Amino acid sequence: MPRFATGVVEAVTEQRAGLQRVVVAGRPAYVLTEVVGPVRVGETVVVNTTAVDRSLGTGGYDVVHWNLANPSIEIPGAGHIMKARYTSAQLDSGTWDTDDGPGAVSAPHDVRALVADTVVVGCQLHSHVGALAAAISADAGPTVGYVMTDGAALPMALSDLVAQCRDLGLIGPTASAGQAFGAEYEAVTVPSAVAACIYNGAGVVIVGPGPGHVGTADGLSFSGIDLVGHLDLLATLGARTVLAIRWSSADERERHVGLSHHTRTLLGLFARSHVVPVANETMRDAVDRCASESGLANVAVVTEQVDVAAAMAAAGLEVATMGRSLRADAGALAALGAAASKARQMYGS
Repeated sequence: MPRFATGVVEAVTEQRAGLQRVVVAGRPAYVLTEVVGPVRVGETVVVNTTAVDRSLGTGGYDVVHWNLANPSIEIPGAGHIMKARYTSAQLDSGTWDTDDGPGAVSAPHDVRALVADTVVVGCQLHSHVGALAAAISADAGPTVGYVMTDGAALPMALSDLVAQCRDLGLIGPTASAGQAFGAEYEAVTVPSAVAACIYNGAGVVIVGPGPGHVGTADGLSFSGIDLVGHLDLLATLGARTVLAIRWSSADERERHVGLSHHTRTLLGLFARSHVVPVANETMRDAVDRCASESGLANVAVVTEQVDVAAAMAAAGLEVATMGRSLRADAGALAALGAAASKARQMYGS
């Protein structure tokens, strides 16, 4: 059951579009201002403390549920399409694929035409989005769009990584798909979100979850499994789809050493063919063993890879994953470099 408590806002430590970070009763919390409006020091608020009380990995923050200083609140929405539907936090975000959402135009969009031939990189972890964006866009590379799916966190404002990448110019247009919200463009589906990014200037689009990936030891019980449906659908619509494999030489969990068991699961479930870039023959052998039955993985060994660590350093981007610096994981950097290099090559061909 959820846990709620009341407390006084003692400090506002950070604010940006859609988000405030605050201190409530001595504990860090965040405010989704698009949902409950901003708060001020001295106001009494209701906070959801469930995840922190259970010591779960939500970044160590309580969530401000309501500001008791406001007997009522009205935050005008952009359109009639609702997100976070049927919860008390539902909001009228509108979508770009209607006539009343952010970025909408009067004429209907031809999503099929926009998606066809687009290079789309499927990303399994939110922490990999920034590294991929830095590597793909390096040295005057293509503009990178990012589609945040609703498989993990729903509010894009929660992502420090996306905010940083936007500030650094590593990510151009963003779109939140499904129940996710808070991007530059809102979309009902992943294909329409990809189309929004392409229509608004992206050359390559990364599709992946927001913060808060959920995984278990069971092969089919992890939130990233939705990437199977997303990439298969996009490939059916004519997109040129790339799977960035999850590979690690630093993870202490055996199931994620080398080729993650989550990637192995994806490779066994795809119903369409996707390009799977790898950095060396060791990675190729691991991928081939998983994809041999379906034969749907178009494995590409990329010998000349973008130096992901150098691209991140040049951009001033620092990324942490599972409590450690991504730069400390040579295997992950090599796999991401292969995916970024292949995406750049496909974009230019």
